[in-house]
Amino acid sequence: MFFGPTVLQLSQQENVLVRAVSLSNGNFDGLGSIREKEFVESCRALGIERDHAVVLDNGKMQDGMNVWWKEEDVAEVVRKIVETHPIDTIITFDKYGISGHPNHRALYTGVKHLLLQTHKIPRNLKAYSLVSVPLLRKFISLLDLFPTFLMHFRHTIRNRKVLLEAENMEQVRTLLKSNLRKDRILFLSSPADVWQARKAMTCHKSQMVWFRHLYLIFSRYMVMNELEEI
Repeated sequence: MFFGPTVLQLSQQENVLVRAVSLSNGNFDGLGSIREKEFVESCRALGIERDHAVVLDNGKMQDGMNVWWKEEDVAEVVRKIVETHPIDTIITFDKYGISGHPNHRALYTGVKHLLLQTHKIPRNLKAYSLVSVPLLRKFISLLDLFPTFLMHFRHTIRNRKVLLEAENMEQVRTLLKSNLRKDRILFLSSPADVWQARKAMTCHKSQMVWFRHLYLIFSRYMVMNELEEI
């Protein structure tokens, strides 16, 4: 639903293998088996092979708006996936979870917890989170390009100002190890990609209530994804 622009562009790269993993089968309404199939079909529409789309059903991580997954549990599941497959990049939600869903937010805290366990993960492993924006910006589609570019510009200028104000090399080294070194990536979809993302979204038939049809038309996440390194 949210990662269409990212997945479509990465899956079109010859040297990139994209795997999609859902840590829950969405069984809150008792439709877990149906939503597993819908997830796989949606991934196929985005260019991910069936064998590379995986849905887990872990008793410790069940779907629900009142369920917060423990960061240790999330970290352990993700660690095993990274250990099993040649993965060098993780892309997940940020701490706000786009929609505020606690399961989404828990993924961020779990991945962040894993990254702190440097002895358990590959040295080259990176993780990025999909940036959440205020409610108004979520539903203005392409019109959100201007504020998005503005935020990137302000981030760059602020970083330069902080570096220029450093008084010695030790401060510079400390700053370069901080958030100033965090990568930011912006994926923009072509009209064809937006149409493909809409087709992928409609694969989730059991979740296509009325407001999700509005989402297909107005959401910025159908058009752009802004990622920030965790």
